[in-house]
Amino acid sequence: PDAPEWDIFGSNSNIVTMDFWVRHANNTNRWGLVEHATNVTNRWALWYFGDDARGFSLFCNVGGSPIFGFDTNFKLSDTDFHHAALISKGNGSTKDIGLYVDGIQKGYVQDADTADFNGGFDIGRSTYDATYLNGHIDEFRLHYANYFNASPNAGLTDTITVPTAEYSATPNSSALIFPSGKGSGLTVITQS
Repeated sequence: PDAPEWDIFGSNSNIVTMDFWVRHANNTNRWGLVEHATNVTNRWALWYFGDDARGFSLFCNVGGSPIFGFDTNFKLSDTDFHHAALISKGNGSTKDIGLYVDGIQKGYVQDADTADFNGGFDIGRSTYDATYLNGHIDEFRLHYANYFNASPNAGLTDTITVPTAEYSATPNSSALIFPSGKGSGLTVITQS
């Protein structure tokens, strides 16, 4: 189902941190990591392209046309867990969007376009490309704040401190997803 929290690019005033740990079964395939979509031509998605030079990639399409995004050209060299953080800092007229892998900024775009979709929010797959993550996502969090005090920039010079402990609920957390610790299953915590 749709929820307003999933429209992280719906306003240029939003300040949003989405972060998680990811481990790929191999780093030579392409995987949908996170996607919010109305349909195949109206969506934003974060992907990992291990089968070409793009590496981690963010794109947002409206009416089938790209409105913003970037390719990091950064590819993983192992199958260990890596921390990924997508941070969008709006100032009212534009937003600075950065992607961080293991605390190091790898991608950036500044854009004034907004995108408000009314479809599902997928973690670990792309609904419209039938691409599922072959691996694991852990400690997924969507937080309407600049949790890491990030300053995404065109020079890719920013860094953030990678979490070293499991998360707990904090004010303004829209989604915290943890492994249940008892076999399969997830615990979802929402708090505002």
